[in-house]
Amino acid sequence: LSTNGGSTFSAIATDVSNTGSYTWTVPNSPTSQARLRVRETGFAEPAGVSSNNFSILAAPSSGLVSVSGRIFDSVGRAVPGAIVAISDAAGAVKTARANSFGYFAIEGLTAGRQYFLNVSARGLSFRPIALELTRTFGTC
Repeated sequence: LSTNGGSTFSAIATDVSNTGSYTWTVPNSPTSQARLRVRETGFAEPAGVSSNNFSILAAPSSGLVSVSGRIFDSVGRAVPGAIVAISDAAGAVKTARANSFGYFAIEGLTAGRQYFLNVSARGLSFRPIALELTRTFGTC
């Protein structure tokens, strides 16, 4: 792995059997100049090097975040009493009921994880949404 556009490389693994793929954990070393190089045992040429830089982004914070919003029907009317459920990959579910104006909030979710949001309301159908939550900081 190179984090400087291929000027230098650090070994990810050595003496790995060629099975056609290799799984590894990307280091938390943010860069926009990452490249990979694959070489055979004994550094036989040619070496396979990625032709373009790619980015490694900082690992997301594991802090807690919330999801909030407003539920509307297909013609733009608020949906009071809709049930909003957010589930994680392990099957844990948090729910909220939309207030009389269609607003909801769910707190205590972990940043950096993927969630699935489902809405249910009598007589209405909503598509599930996949969410990747990140933690942001700002001022109002």
